[in-house]
Amino acid sequence: MPAIVIVIQILLTASLSAAEREGPMVAVASNCTGAMEKIAAVYEKESGGKVRTVYSSTGKLYAQIRMGAPYDIFLAADSRRPELLAEEGWCEEPFVYATGEAVLWTKNKSLNGEKNWQAALTAAGAAKIAISAPEIAPYGAAAVSALTEIGAIKKVKDKLVYGQNVAQAFQYAYHGSAGLGFAALSLARSGKGLEGKYWPIPEAPPIIQKGCVVAKKGEKTKAIADFLKFFHSGEARAVLEDFGYK
Repeated sequence: MPAIVIVIQILLTASLSAAEREGPMVAVASNCTGAMEKIAAVYEKESGGKVRTVYSSTGKLYAQIRMGAPYDIFLAADSRRPELLAEEGWCEEPFVYATGEAVLWTKNKSLNGEKNWQAALTAAGAAKIAISAPEIAPYGAAAVSALTEIGAIKKVKDKLVYGQNVAQAFQYAYHGSAGLGFAALSLARSGKGLEGKYWPIPEAPPIIQKGCVVAKKGEKTKAIADFLKFFHSGEARAVLEDFGYK
């Protein structure tokens, strides 16, 4: 065998071994940040494996994957984009991993007495309302759907402050840039979320969240398979449920 071929094989093997050691790269919709951080920590502690994470809006992660971003797993905040990726040949068959819920959240104590989310929208402390961009963030789209259903979208339009993803919209409300914020229940039940109050939004549709393996069939590494096995386990499911996912 020519020496150059042997050298190339050695380099490829070393590269693959390094990728395995680093663990899979998981692109995660920002609503799932807290839950995923905990799941990754437990996985690494119990298995000794590694996992790398990137958090952003579902729309941005979808666009990055289509541009060739080196993600191994995509955990979206909707079902549509993983399904589109599958149709376009970018990923394997999507799977449902959680169902999320949109809520209205505040850290402003003057709003605590409002009986429901509709009353909070018109309260004095709601001069600004944070929301994630509905074009790229499913939780923002769910909030807009609810506002439209109750006929309030035009009334609050001038109050809305847009974040690139639901985590950023939550941060606006948390730091006081907005009196209220449309958030994910998972964020409302996080450490920071428990510092405030949230109202359920019955009019918002449940958010079915799907994931997929971005690597094409036949390219799934042991590291990806090992992490997915844990992610689908009862232990990981318990973490998701703690954060309000169904």
